[in-house]
Amino acid sequence: MKKTILRLILAVLFVLPTVVAMMNCHHVRTSPPSEKDVISITVEDINGKTVTYDRVKDGEKADDVISLFYRVNKKATALEALPDGVLGETPYKVTMSTGAKEGEYRYFFSTDPNVCYYSAPNGKSYRLGPDNAAEFLSSEFARCYYENSTLPTLLLSGSTEIKPETAAWKYRDFRGEFVSVDMADRLAEGKQSFDGSIFLSLNFKDGVLPDSSHVTITDEEKVTLFDDSLDQLEAFPLDSQMRVHIDVSATWYEDPERNFNGEATYSFDALISPPPVFSVSRTDAVPGSLVTVTAKNVTDPSEISFSSEPDIGYTPQFFPDGATVKAIIPFDMSLEEGSYTLTFTYAGVSRPTTVVLASKYYGDGTIDVSEETISAAYSDEARAAMDGLVAEMAAVAYPERQFEGLFLSSPNIDAWSNFFRTYGMRVYVNGDPNTAYYSNGIDYNFGWGAPVGALNGGTVVYTGELAYTGKIAVVEHGYGLKTWYYNMSEVSVSVGDTVEKGDTLGVCGSSGLADFYDGDGNGGGVHVAMSVGNRFVDPTVTWDEGVTFLTLD
Repeated sequence: MKKTILRLILAVLFVLPTVVAMMNCHHVRTSPPSEKDVISITVEDINGKTVTYDRVKDGEKADDVISLFYRVNKKATALEALPDGVLGETPYKVTMSTGAKEGEYRYFFSTDPNVCYYSAPNGKSYRLGPDNAAEFLSSEFARCYYENSTLPTLLLSGSTEIKPETAAWKYRDFRGEFVSVDMADRLAEGKQSFDGSIFLSLNFKDGVLPDSSHVTITDEEKVTLFDDSLDQLEAFPLDSQMRVHIDVSATWYEDPERNFNGEATYSFDALISPPPVFSVSRTDAVPGSLVTVTAKNVTDPSEISFSSEPDIGYTPQFFPDGATVKAIIPFDMSLEEGSYTLTFTYAGVSRPTTVVLASKYYGDGTIDVSEETISAAYSDEARAAMDGLVAEMAAVAYPERQFEGLFLSSPNIDAWSNFFRTYGMRVYVNGDPNTAYYSNGIDYNFGWGAPVGALNGGTVVYTGELAYTGKIAVVEHGYGLKTWYYNMSEVSVSVGDTVEKGDTLGVCGSSGLADFYDGDGNGGGVHVAMSVGNRFVDPTVTWDEGVTFLTLD
């Protein structure tokens, strides 16, 4: 019996270390890692920026970061679950690794230390103690929660970011106190050089302009070409590509009205090109007219951005033409009189120009048609189909200019120009003000069967028949400029046909919503409209001046 008990004791003593080891291993794998066991920590902020600190490689720095987050977690209050409003926010992630396992903590910080939370690797939720949350919010790891914690970025040519060579930057934290940003990993390492289509355009991202600045530009022979403030840089003369060295210093003063201050210097080489130039054909216009734009020093016209103030409701499309690019801008008949600032931006260079729109009254008119015609040609469905065609045609824009000189003032050069409803006129259907519409073109009355000719050279991009327009042909003249010919009795061209000025497109009729009559009561005419994109303009503006573009040297 004694031998049996002894054997059992020896067996237990033999197995006990293994059992203890297994229990310890299970504990290590299922519980959050202790501070002393952590060998590395990975921090990912709410913007996705990730950094890892390893105790072997980073030593004291890693110790400090690990210790910080363990202190943040102390004195937290357990919760049944995180508040509903918190769950939709992007978490701040901290992963602790012991080598044997990893544990991820998800933090939901705000700039109010009283409402900060975290979830532990085991899934339990906690509310951080205010003092502990405040320690984090005062640390460099909380920079992502402060809008002005990032040093303003210098932009070359609108998109090329230049790192500072030296910098000092402070931002206000949740206490209203200034915190210095550690610039160790945010400064340029070595010489910076930029080639390609770089324009001499320097500004700061998000419009955070410095209170004082200085720019020095030297050539390859170290001759100073420019030595002045940033806001005078546009005066720098540049006619061709040039390799230069640029030094910039900028200072943002401390001001009680804002949450940042600091200074930075930048130094880099660049192969710069002359900045883009945008010129409009005229600075005065009326509703229904058009303005052309010519630009140079633009290599990719698709990168031009446009804005207007007030909004004209149209964004021009630019097309290459030799050493320049060109566009046509329509001013819709609905626009009010006043000054319109058009701003063209390319590679960070903005060029505003002002067009003054005078008022113009186009008058009133009537159209007398049968109830049957109204039901068929002026129904909601008929007008919706027309709107669909306008949208379809707005997407068609040929990059080659096919028009030349003046546009014809009449689609029938051999007949007396007899037009009786004009562009912009408010037209009452059978005199009913509730059914009025604005004429988007000109109605010509030449008599049934008279030929209808193209107002200028172009390509036929649509033929067909709609209830609203009747039989119709649309000609694209290039750059998105089109002429439309409605109400014909016959269309004699096909899509893809190239036409010259005056070439026959069809013959006059009275199809669709139309009431053409000659002196003997015989119907027959054509409605001619002109559009740029999805905007209709007054064809008469092309009779005396055509569609002309400025020539840039």
